[in-house]
Amino acid sequence: MRTIELLIVSLLLSFSHLSSAQSGWNLLNPSPTINDLKATFFIDQNTGWAVGVYGAIIKTTDGGEKWQALAENTQFNLTDVYFIDQATGWACGMSGEILKTTDGGMDWERVSTNIPEYFIRIYFSTPLDGIAMYIGGFYKTSDGGSTWRRIPGGWIQLNDMHFIDPMNGWAVGGNVLSAIALQTTDGGETWNMKAPSGQVTLWCAYFTSPSNGFAGSESGVIYRTTNAGNTWTSLQTATNLTFNSISFSGQLNGIAVAGIAAGGSELRTTNGGNSWQNVNTGSFSSFYDLAWVNSNNTLLVGVEGNIYKSTDSGVTWLSKNRNQITRNINSIFFIDREKGWIAAQGGNIFKTVDGGLNWMPSFSGGTTHFKQVQFVDELNGYAVGLEWFANRYSMILKTKDGGITWDTVFHRNQIPLYNIHFLNERTGWAVGWYSQIFKTTDGGQTWVDKSLSQWYDFYSVKFYDELTGYAAGYPGLIFKTTDGGNSWQQLSTSTGGYLRHLHIFSPDTVIVVGRYNSSGTAKAAVLKSVDGGANWVNKGENLGSILMSGYFTTTGTGFVSGEGRALFRTTDQGETWTRQFLQHAGDYQTLFFVDPMTGWLGGTDGLLLKTTNGGVTFVNDETPATSGLPKTQTLLRNYPNPFNPSTNIVFDLKSEASVTLTVFSAHGEKVYSEWYERLAKGRNKIKYNAAHLSSGVYLYRVSGYGTSDGEPFTLTGKMMLTK
Repeated sequence: MRTIELLIVSLLLSFSHLSSAQSGWNLLNPSPTINDLKATFFIDQNTGWAVGVYGAIIKTTDGGEKWQALAENTQFNLTDVYFIDQATGWACGMSGEILKTTDGGMDWERVSTNIPEYFIRIYFSTPLDGIAMYIGGFYKTSDGGSTWRRIPGGWIQLNDMHFIDPMNGWAVGGNVLSAIALQTTDGGETWNMKAPSGQVTLWCAYFTSPSNGFAGSESGVIYRTTNAGNTWTSLQTATNLTFNSISFSGQLNGIAVAGIAAGGSELRTTNGGNSWQNVNTGSFSSFYDLAWVNSNNTLLVGVEGNIYKSTDSGVTWLSKNRNQITRNINSIFFIDREKGWIAAQGGNIFKTVDGGLNWMPSFSGGTTHFKQVQFVDELNGYAVGLEWFANRYSMILKTKDGGITWDTVFHRNQIPLYNIHFLNERTGWAVGWYSQIFKTTDGGQTWVDKSLSQWYDFYSVKFYDELTGYAAGYPGLIFKTTDGGNSWQQLSTSTGGYLRHLHIFSPDTVIVVGRYNSSGTAKAAVLKSVDGGANWVNKGENLGSILMSGYFTTTGTGFVSGEGRALFRTTDQGETWTRQFLQHAGDYQTLFFVDPMTGWLGGTDGLLLKTTNGGVTFVNDETPATSGLPKTQTLLRNYPNPFNPSTNIVFDLKSEASVTLTVFSAHGEKVYSEWYERLAKGRNKIKYNAAHLSSGVYLYRVSGYGTSDGEPFTLTGKMMLTK
């Protein structure tokens, strides 16, 4: 039996490993992450890492050309990363958390510091000796991070730390009273103040030698010292923003990045910092950190996971993100597990034929913001959009060829339609602001105006059959029709706010999702009626989120989603809800499932997630396992997925067993098989390396016999290799 890394963890023990499979939702777009990246570090010209908010950790092995998501954990905002060699590294962040890896970042262990500080920077001079900086001081370790001791002294507030070598380092910061620049010459045991004068705050620092260094401040000012901080001179650069990071390659070539969120600046010097010139990277967002890969190649990381690379010392830049959809995703619709469409802001409709891995433009409509797309079969579909700021119109498009071409079947000025619902190819309704309601019975060729006389804003419409339907919107209103939309009855909800999604279980049982205001505070609304709308009960008032969408996969199981990564799941038709913690930043605007297991979630800035296990968290590293040993053999999927070149296949065994891992190509060809003898009961992990394979979708099978009962079992899954 060939030796390969195995991790066997009993469910009777607390599970402290961090994995990238924190939930059953995988990121499809953008890649490798949508989370802000706060820091990056390269150990050589090929291998580097970047970390960021919600535990984002990504890795490259080709100098930043391609990146792989390694681990993301919703508890952490990570602020820095440092590696001492190819295998051993640390990351730090909020709440005194320090993570350690000994396998290049594939797996991370929490280092228990018992320190309630927000660590900002971390540095190791040997595999054992390290220092971590928080806003008020420093902690050191001499055992690789297992224990930490506080360094005497206190400073408010520290922002950055840079070590030239194991003994010589600097830390900078500031407050309303004065700047802070601290120097150590004994590896961080003692620190001496050597700050420039004045009420300034220093945000970043870099020293090219023990005497020559730079500190970035606010309003585009860079401070420089040539005598180890005894004196500083200030230089006003071409920007007026706050600097986030400065780094040099050698004594002459340097790059600095500045700004928060949108509209950042990048500056370059070729004369050792005597002068700095603005550089146009092509990005509209700011960068938080940078790393020189070699004397020519430089990487920038920043807002929403942006990664840019230069191969000419910072003169020109190219994005290294894979971002097929850049605008907000408003609606998703799939006709089966492979073919689907997305309606997005900015006049875009996209189509996929491979389950969402790749998207192609299906329609581009300029400034029209498409709010919904729906298909009634593989060929016939509709999309509705509006432009309400410059030209004030709405339009409905129809396709008869699966989205290859689209025809306009509705286009009117001053009519703001927002949502549609079709029972079949011919019969459908459209609703919008100002109580607009239109109906077609001939596939969109003609539309009959059924609008109400009062001015309300409708955001959602659904019909159970050709007679019974509901419409919901602002201010917290729900209307019902029992004659196909010819007349509408206003229902009493006692709720204000915006109601944005409807789901009809039966003519009498309905759930409406949105938000309402209570004492000036926005709260979740999950209104449920079981008597045809006569009475409504809010089942979501304790969810604490502004909800935007919902979807039920069965009569009992469903999801609601909304702003600030809000995703909740119910298994009792909305009576109770459980928060599903996902690590991907953004507002979760729309949900769609093609079956109880396969679904997609869309959000702001092109965020697109997919689940193939019904959206259930299947590796929960945040909660100690207390439910005992598994009663069945269970596949917990693989992570990361997509991957390059290695992935972890996780499964539970109810008893000790010998198993065979077999991998097949998408065409059924066996490309790998390995036998593993006497794996322990409980949780097991096999690390599979696919370096010998080409990019594509692969199927894998874990099969074997229990040693106690001899009972055979087979577990199957799907994974994607991207090189």
